[in-house]
This record gives sequence, structure tokens and C-alpha cells, in this order.
Amino acid sequence: MKRRNLTYANNRRGLSLTEVLVALAISLVFLGSVVTAYVQIAKAADFAEAQVAAHTRARIAVDAVLRDLGGVRTDPLLTDQQFFLSSSSLTYGDNIDNDRDGNTDEEVLDGRDNDGDWNIGKDNHAQIGRFRERPDYLGIADLGDFGVDEDIVFSHDELRFRIPSDPGGSAFAREITYRVETFDGQDNVLVRRVVTDPGGANEAIDIEPVVFEVVSFDVLAMNPNDDVDSPVTPARPYWEQNWDSTAIQWPAQSALNAPFGTPPFEFPSAVYVGITVSAEDIPLSEIDGWPLGGRPLRTVSLSSTTAIEAVIKHPVYRDYVRRPQ
Repeated sequence: MKRRNLTYANNRRGLSLTEVLVALAISLVFLGSVVTAYVQIAKAADFAEAQVAAHTRARIAVDAVLRDLGGVRTDPLLTDQQFFLSSSSLTYGDNIDNDRDGNTDEEVLDGRDNDGDWNIGKDNHAQIGRFRERPDYLGIADLGDFGVDEDIVFSHDELRFRIPSDPGGSAFAREITYRVETFDGQDNVLVRRVVTDPGGANEAIDIEPVVFEVVSFDVLAMNPNDDVDSPVTPARPYWEQNWDSTAIQWPAQSALNAPFGTPPFEFPSAVYVGITVSAEDIPLSEIDGWPLGGRPLRTVSLSSTTAIEAVIKHPVYRDYVRRPQ
């Protein structure tokens, strides 16, 4: 008969309370680290998803406006063409110091240096071979330059224009309006309003939301006419914040550099469209302090420019307005 090792059996014991508490503390620290990491990863994933969704919304909005602008052309049935732009700058922006000068939301998107932080060394004019982008504005603050329109307040501009009926009569004329307004009780919606056959027997109105959570809708119009506000001498075409084709009349205005008696262009030669949408993972209505005060707002901005072919293909524009290369 074998004898048990009583010495070994007697030497075995359980963990002390101190050891249990230490082990528990280590486990909690480890578990807390895991939970913290998971929360941070989840927040990063939510933020990335919100950024992607915001970028998509902004792209949809810009594409929609540019697509409609592609139909702008002279309507022979009208004495005065219909193209209207009204700028409406707000008193707030994203509350972020985007240009790192110690101030926030200090400029208006107008292509000019409103806060005095531009200099010649910040010119941003691309050059391809012997051609340079916007050569008239080398050494002059210009849209796209570093230090120009980098820390802007938001704006709810309104853009309205008419697309004439098809020459064959297969489609009615349409008056299209874009602006940020309330739709079905929800604020900050870019809305597209289309009046078909405006003023005619078949007039119909269609209102639809383009994108939601829009904090800024910015539009600029390139002026091909005589312009006392042009930032260069002699005057060259530049961006306007407001445009009313019905108010453009000769002899008060004329196509830039054209002979006396040449009528002005009623359309701008190009239109800049900028959209800024919220990239937050919660609705704007749930953000404390929005829109005045509160924490900085995460946003996504997209912009693009389209030419108005009715202007740039006109012989007067080609011969007098466009700068020879």
C-alpha cells in the first residue's frame, strides 16, 4: 500500500484575498483598455462613415446644379433673359480656425482676400507648358489662392435660371431654382424647384429635396461685362456674388473691351458652385448650440465650375473678352 505525500498535500493552499484583488484589478485594467479601444474604433468607424456619406451628398448636390446649368441658353421668346443669383452670407461658419491665424469664420466666399493673410508668395496658379491658369490674376488675390476664402462663413445663396423650350417644341420651358430651405419640417435642405411652362397654360410646379444637412450653398458668377469691381486694371472678368440678367442694360454695361454700342452679356460666362454639408454622425438639430456657438462642426465641402456655352461660344466673347494666348 502506497502512502500519500502528505507534505505536498498540506503545502497546497488557495489564493489570498490580496492576490485575488490584484488579479481582479489587472483584469479590469485590461478589460477597460479593450473597451476603450473598441469605443474609439467604433467612433472612428462612425466618423469615417459620416465623412463618406457627406462626400456623397455633396457630390450629388454639385452634380445636380451643374447638370441643370448645362441647359442655360438664349431664349428667343424673351426680351430679357432670366438668370438670377442672390448671395446671402450668414453670421457663422464651422467654428474652426481653418487658416490657423487665431480667428474663425472671418471671410466671405467671394474670391477676394477679406482677412489680409494673402500675399504674392501664396499665388496658386497652375502652369502647363507656357500656359498659366488665370494669368490675369498673377500677383493678385484670387479664388483658389492660398489665403483666399480659406475660413469662410456659411451662405445660403439662391440661384434661379430659365431653360428655354426645345426648338422642336417637344418640351416646355423650365424655370429652375436652387436654395436652402425647410422641407417637410426639416431645416437645411437644398431644394430644387422647377416651374414648367412658367406663365403658360400648362404651368406646373415640382418641388423636391436634393440633399439634406446642407450648411452652405455658395454660388459665384463670372462677369464678362464691364466691371467696376474687377480687382485688376484694366478690368478683366471676375466673380460676382449677385446677378440679375433683367437689370443688365446697355449703355450702363457692355461686353468687356467691345466697341461702343455692343450689348452686354445677360448670362455670366461661368458659374462656380460650392456645397458644404454636415459630416457629423448625428443630425444638426441634435447638436448643442447649433448654429450659433457650440463646438466646431465637422463638414465636407465640394465645389466645381461650369462654363455657360451661350457666352463663351459667342463671337463677341471670343474676339474681345477672352484674353489672347
